[in-house]
Amino acid sequence: MSLVLSVVVYAVVCMFAAQSLPGVKLERGAGPAVGLALVFAVLNIFLGWAIKLVLAAAAAALTVLTLGLGAPLFLLVGTAANATVLKVADALLPGFTLDSWAPAFVMGFLLALSSWALSALGVA
Repeated sequence: MSLVLSVVVYAVVCMFAAQSLPGVKLERGAGPAVGLALVFAVLNIFLGWAIKLVLAAAAAALTVLTLGLGAPLFLLVGTAANATVLKVADALLPGFTLDSWAPAFVMGFLLALSSWALSALGVA
């Protein structure tokens, strides 16, 4: 049940991003949004953990090298990983297009925020 709710929330976020962000293009209807949410979830399972591991290691190294000044970079790890997964989904899905990295980061932030809300509610 929680997987279905997560996919529905991700699909709603994808439809909202496609309507409100100028660089995000998604075919109309709920079908492409649900497809994007499923592809995003599968890519996040298989690829997202590795991206987050590499970004967290880079943020940790930068934090050590700057004597703690790089610590706020840890807040961007989830957003950057989601943006990277979204760019991979952009390459895989014909009905979904991201014009540049800027809308990918904004959409990645929205997806990270919705993921955080789902985990705070105890759903995911």
